[in-house]
Amino acid sequence: MFVDFGILQEGRTFPANVNVALCVRSELCADWKNPKGPDSSDKQQSFSIMRLATCGQVNTANPSSLLRLALLLLLLLLVLVCGTDAKMDIITSKQDVLVGEEMLLLCKAGGEGELRWQKDGEDIDDEEKVSTIDETSSKLLIKNAMMQDAGKYTCLCEFESGHQDEVQIQLYVYEGERVRQLTDNTLRIEKVKREDAGTYVCQAQIRGRPIYQHLSVSVVVNDQYCVTQCALRSSLHMPRPSKFDPSHHRFNSDSSELTIRSVAIADYGEYICTAVNKIAEDSATIVLHVFDPLAITALKPYTLYAVRLAALNAVGLGKFSDTSSVRTQGIREPDSPVLSSSEIKIEGNSLSVPLKQTDDGGAPLLHFIIRYREDKEGAEWKELELPSSADTVSLRDLSFGSNYQLEVTAGNSNGSSMPATMNFTIAEKPPSGRSMTKGSVVGIVMVIFLVVFLVVDATCCYRNRCGLLMSIAVKLFGQKVPGQKMLEEGPGATNGRNAPSSATGSGEPAPLSTMDETDVEQVTLALLDAANDKDSAVQEQVRKSMLTLGKQQPDRVLAMCQDYLLKHPKLVVSHRVVILRTIELIASCKIEEITSPSIKRIIALASDEMTRSKEVIPDWQQAASNILVAVGNKHINDIMEEILNKFQPGVLPHFFVVQTLANLSESNVYGMVPFLNAILGTMLPMLSMAKQDNMKWVFSSALCHFSDSILEYLANLDKAPDPTVRKDTFSSEIYAAFEILFNNWLQSRESKLRLTVAEAVGSMCHLMASDKLEEQIPKLIPAVLSLYKKNNEHYIISKSLCQVLDASVNMGSRVLETQLDSLFLALHQQVSAPTDYNNPPTVKNHNEVLRCFSLLANSFPDRLVMFVLQKLENSNERSRMGSLAVLRHLINSSTSTMESKKLLILASIRQPMADHSNKVKKRVVQVISAMAHHGYLELEGGELLVRFIVQHCALHDTNQRGERQSDPEEVTNEALRAMCDSTLHLLTTTVGRLADVLWPKLLYYLTPSQFSNATTPLCKSLVVLGNKKKSNQEPSFNINFTQEESTAQSLDKKHWNEKLLKFLSKTLATIDDDKWVCQLAAEATRYLSTYNNALEEKSFLYQCIGVTLQQCFNKEVVKKQLQEVLLTARHSDAVEREGVAIGIGLCANSHLEGTLAKLDEFGKSDAFKKSPSIFNLLKERNDVEVEKVKSTLILCYGQVALNAPPEKILNRIDQDILRCISKHFNTKDLTMKLSLIQSVGLIAKAISECVKKQGYIFSRKQELIGVMLCFIFDHSSVRPLDPVLSENESFDLLKALHKDTLAALQELLKSVLAKEPTPDGLQNVFKNMVSFHNLGALLGRLSPRCSDPQPAVRTAAINSIYTLLYIQLRYEGFSLDYKDEAVDSLLPLRDRLENPDHSVLYKTCSDLTKVRVAVGQTVLILASQHLQTVFNTLVNQPLPYDSWTSEMWMALGADPIVANQIIEMVMEKLVIMAPYVDKKEYVMRGGTTKVATNQPLAVNKYAKELLAAMSSGMEEKDDPGKLITLEAMSGLSKVLLYLDKKNVHLMVVYIFMKIKPFLESENDEIRCASIYLMGNLSKFGSGEQVFKDQIHNVLVSLLLHLVDPNPHVVKACKFAMRVCAPVVGSEQITTMFQNHLHDDKSLHYGEFINDLTKYLIQDFPGMLNFYHISVIQFFKSNWPEVRAGAAMFIGLVMLLQDPDPVVRVKAAEAMGHFH
Repeated sequence: MFVDFGILQEGRTFPANVNVALCVRSELCADWKNPKGPDSSDKQQSFSIMRLATCGQVNTANPSSLLRLALLLLLLLLVLVCGTDAKMDIITSKQDVLVGEEMLLLCKAGGEGELRWQKDGEDIDDEEKVSTIDETSSKLLIKNAMMQDAGKYTCLCEFESGHQDEVQIQLYVYEGERVRQLTDNTLRIEKVKREDAGTYVCQAQIRGRPIYQHLSVSVVVNDQYCVTQCALRSSLHMPRPSKFDPSHHRFNSDSSELTIRSVAIADYGEYICTAVNKIAEDSATIVLHVFDPLAITALKPYTLYAVRLAALNAVGLGKFSDTSSVRTQGIREPDSPVLSSSEIKIEGNSLSVPLKQTDDGGAPLLHFIIRYREDKEGAEWKELELPSSADTVSLRDLSFGSNYQLEVTAGNSNGSSMPATMNFTIAEKPPSGRSMTKGSVVGIVMVIFLVVFLVVDATCCYRNRCGLLMSIAVKLFGQKVPGQKMLEEGPGATNGRNAPSSATGSGEPAPLSTMDETDVEQVTLALLDAANDKDSAVQEQVRKSMLTLGKQQPDRVLAMCQDYLLKHPKLVVSHRVVILRTIELIASCKIEEITSPSIKRIIALASDEMTRSKEVIPDWQQAASNILVAVGNKHINDIMEEILNKFQPGVLPHFFVVQTLANLSESNVYGMVPFLNAILGTMLPMLSMAKQDNMKWVFSSALCHFSDSILEYLANLDKAPDPTVRKDTFSSEIYAAFEILFNNWLQSRESKLRLTVAEAVGSMCHLMASDKLEEQIPKLIPAVLSLYKKNNEHYIISKSLCQVLDASVNMGSRVLETQLDSLFLALHQQVSAPTDYNNPPTVKNHNEVLRCFSLLANSFPDRLVMFVLQKLENSNERSRMGSLAVLRHLINSSTSTMESKKLLILASIRQPMADHSNKVKKRVVQVISAMAHHGYLELEGGELLVRFIVQHCALHDTNQRGERQSDPEEVTNEALRAMCDSTLHLLTTTVGRLADVLWPKLLYYLTPSQFSNATTPLCKSLVVLGNKKKSNQEPSFNINFTQEESTAQSLDKKHWNEKLLKFLSKTLATIDDDKWVCQLAAEATRYLSTYNNALEEKSFLYQCIGVTLQQCFNKEVVKKQLQEVLLTARHSDAVEREGVAIGIGLCANSHLEGTLAKLDEFGKSDAFKKSPSIFNLLKERNDVEVEKVKSTLILCYGQVALNAPPEKILNRIDQDILRCISKHFNTKDLTMKLSLIQSVGLIAKAISECVKKQGYIFSRKQELIGVMLCFIFDHSSVRPLDPVLSENESFDLLKALHKDTLAALQELLKSVLAKEPTPDGLQNVFKNMVSFHNLGALLGRLSPRCSDPQPAVRTAAINSIYTLLYIQLRYEGFSLDYKDEAVDSLLPLRDRLENPDHSVLYKTCSDLTKVRVAVGQTVLILASQHLQTVFNTLVNQPLPYDSWTSEMWMALGADPIVANQIIEMVMEKLVIMAPYVDKKEYVMRGGTTKVATNQPLAVNKYAKELLAAMSSGMEEKDDPGKLITLEAMSGLSKVLLYLDKKNVHLMVVYIFMKIKPFLESENDEIRCASIYLMGNLSKFGSGEQVFKDQIHNVLVSLLLHLVDPNPHVVKACKFAMRVCAPVVGSEQITTMFQNHLHDDKSLHYGEFINDLTKYLIQDFPGMLNFYHISVIQFFKSNWPEVRAGAAMFIGLVMLLQDPDPVVRVKAAEAMGHFH
């Protein structure tokens, strides 16, 4: 708002925030004043305008005016003379600075002093900005102002007089005038922002006339932008990332949202988003908590689990956490991979981009699928597959000047992820003055290769007498070259380099697997060159290989590392760091074996590397320092000699010199402490020289480490080398250092330094003299407590305070008591603060604070306990929680001190027990648990604590009403209840003394209704207590357990269920509450659906419902529940149908009328109406369901008849029950027939029971028997029909028929014979089967069973024969008491058959063979007349033939005529029943084929032709897809299984030659089939030298394909190498292949190749050159895994430069094995 005044009025006021433009007359001067001063905070500020004389003139005519002016000048002079120290000023041209302008601030002080600048309270140390002009002036110059340069600048001066003063100025930085009115009255807005949106009003006025017109213009800002600054401030001690990873941290368009993908532990911390403009700034903070999850594996998917955790240490098991419910998810496909676009590398026409996988979906990754194409119409996708371990996508041979699309998907066993996409561009091909053709490049490469080859070969020729040149020399000169020994010369040959003679001159050759020093140097040098590989995995493997070499030859490798660093002084820091870290690892592992000269060289190297740069370069110098620390563990004197040379008096040492001394004191306590007195003496003067915060920090850290080391040394003097060392040896130096740290450095503005100083001060207190510490305590404790307000991290402060208190208490300080009030308040505030268990520093701080309370409790127990108990009455919730935490800790840690205060604590705990907050209650439960372990609950009033626990075990669920918890510490009723459950169980199981307290009390709480929800934990605890009392046989436990208990195997389930139902019935009758019983029936019916997966339990629940309805007298309820049961039952399941029927039958026991009425009503309901079929052709599914429902209804009628009262049921059988089920007698449904059979049986059983008490004529008996017989006859031919019954179904059917039918037949025979026990009656039984008078036929059937394997069958057969013979005697007229000797002789035979003695059984069976011989003769006679019938019968006997059938065949074969006829029949059968079937599918060339169903009988007859055909199939040229080749190799592998060795032997080598080219086929299936075929051929060539040579020719290929990307190829290689192992010719290699190459075992390829190489060198030294040449051919393999395997095999240096990181890793790993 602008106001234009022509005339100012005196005393006029204006409101604040108003800009006033003044037009002042020439004769007036405006003097603006603020009557309330510059710091007034009133909202309405007023300014007065006072009228003065004319501007710039003094009325000289007035003497008083002159006098006043003179006095004023004199006053100013006095101020200048006396008060210059206090005058300070900042001079600047303007306070509003445009972005990009130069900003100059000049600070002038009234006197000499030290000037320094601050911005927003932080020191400005940038020398480019701050410069001193003279002793009274300093300037701050910012050449290019930025928005962040805005703020409050302060100039501080420490005058020489000791006076301090400061002056401040606020500077604003803005981006220029964006809104301005142009000369043509146009309003221009530049760089539109969000706040520019709104309505602008243009006012037009006719000049000189009060006529106005307004025009409103609305401005909408679409592209909004907010200036924000977002930063990560982590409370963990982790380095802040130098830049955000775009693939991990992602901002939206206006930077107001930050998205973090795939959150990791490193993302934990405090995130601050700050919005800044010219006027002010505002911030919002959020703390991101990242949990490191505990993985619980082998859980079932889609399952609800209850989880709770407890910590376990050496002392024991801690408390369990609150129980949490977790529902597992299903295993799914993986998440999309992450492509780090910010790290993409494009070199020429090649692309490399890092690849990450965040979530594998719960199943292991199988592979990555890479698809890419040019970004143009019609371009085809190219696809390749990477293994699951890949971390980089590399594309080569891309088109220059083209845009590409890239898609990457991850796959597991459940499917593929969504693709991760990325677009990239390949630049135009760079022009070159002279372009080389492809031929030129090939030529150059060949020349280089040839030169290298000649050099290597010449070296081999000169050094080892081998190679191509040596072979040519032998050929040319026709004689053996001197020094060369060939293999055929005998056992003295080495076939390689000449082994040097041993020191004894024996001439024994050294092991061939050992490399000489030159080889080690070459390998080490190659690894050193590769140490700075761009891939981190390669760097790590290089370091491991260097370590492996270093462990074997430490001096040599360390010397190589040292020489490498000395020869390359300009190596990049990262490269030097890797080498230095390798030296450290070797020195740490082999410090005992390294020679003294090497140690001294290492020390000198590390010292030089550490101090070469004066600036601090942490990675480089820390690596060098670590070497000194590692060596110092063994050679402390050498280390100190070197370090102390760089730690001279009067010279400020290097940062890492001090750091190394500190680390040495920690790692080698006994070695360093003797030096510390001298070190401290040298260090003390240096402390005052340290001006930079980093030097102050390192000195403080060193003093802390020194103090800790001295304390550890003094605590273990019995192990120390100098037991005479005492604390007072260091007291004076420590106190001098303490004064500097405490008085000067503790008040630093740098928080990190303050914390380190505080930690050092705490450690130093233990070493100070008692009087000095006593003197410092009044100042020290308040100073440490004040740090809580200055720092966000409190753990170090609490740790330091704890050490101060420990030292004070140990020396018996008297002044400590004066600090108790402040200590109690500060510590209580800390212990009451929230503890974030996901943030370790807060947990550590909480524990240190509790330790402080423990220390104070030992000296001041009364004051501390009273303080804590008073705080329990505080109205603040957090204060009460903190007090309970302290009380719990004191009870546990200070047992003896708290013993006299038990009753006081017990009385005081009642108040928090009445608290309404669940958080407080949770702490109360923890306190009660602690009190229980220390004998509080046995005291008077302890029962109230038990009641509190039980009361909260019965808590009801929290009523959330859909609201989310806003407080992360909120304790729900569920959590509190679970905690009380666990506590009660813990007290029951772990606190033995509480048994007598809990046993009666818990029984009392079991019955009151208010404790109903606590029934489960109460019962669990009572079971534990009862078992203890039972085992101890305590008299207070009088329960009779004499009744025998059943096990799961011995329990009769049917009998058990009947007892349970009877128990339920008696219980309901005793309750005698009809309303409650009806409600129970309704509830039980409602629970039926929950047992759908447990049918036996559901069936029993139906029975329980039936028993419950028996006791229910409300007929409407009974009718309703029966209706519910019948409608909701799953009638398709047989078990459930039976359960429904039994339940309804049990209900009929009390409600027969109502039950029959409901069944009749249900039978007429819509459930039995069939839906019409479509054109009467199809039977719908629900029609089948109707048959199942009818089956249930039929069973219900049977159960009703069985369970109904006997006096009522007979009148209902015909008119109600049989009438309703007889309508279904003609059904064709098998289920209904079975139900009818079962129901009729139940009805018959019911009638049988009733007729025992009353007479009854069953009029429909004959009808029912006829129906049953019809069912039997109808189903005699069911089994042969389709679908065929399974083996289990057939077995179950036979078992049921055998068991049930025979039992029923026996009962029927008994009943029939009982009706007419006469010979005629007996004949009536047998006349329809076998005539009883034909005794021979019956005896013929029984005689074979006399030798049955089962003893019971043998006995039954003898008894039957015995009985039949006596019946026959009765027929012949003998009396009933007649005894026949021949018949009675069977009884001893029966006894002999029961004897287990083998000799007796053999003799008895031999007596029975007469019968078998007779049978055989009978069959032969029968065959002479009916041979075809006998033959067909015997052929169709099941295999294998039993002894009787075999004897029949032998009997037939004894006759030559019959035998010839049988042979002719067999041949005819073979012709008709050929062992093959037509396969109705087409192969590649069309037509059908015959597939053998049994072993091919004539395959060896045509072996030569078959092998030739199969081999020619592998050479088929007109086979672009190689399908014929694949079929030929697969078929040949199968055929070889049936061929004899003599038929294959001559063609083995020929087939091998055919197979070999396919071993490297790009087709995975062909490659796999060829390897399998090679393995199958091995059994035909064993023992032949030519076959052995072929195996060695392909051995390298098989070894390298053990890492083939296709798992089937790997499996085939393992198979082939196992079966070929005996042919190789080495027992060691054969054993190795057999033991390690199993299909189901993983293989560590590096170790396998390393061991195998040694065996190859030992057993086949002459083949090494051949293997070397063979492996080189695989360096150009299409598969990087195979190239990597080649690297593992020989480890060539050139492979360290391979473009694929996998190859480089394997090459480095292989080189690590060269020692």
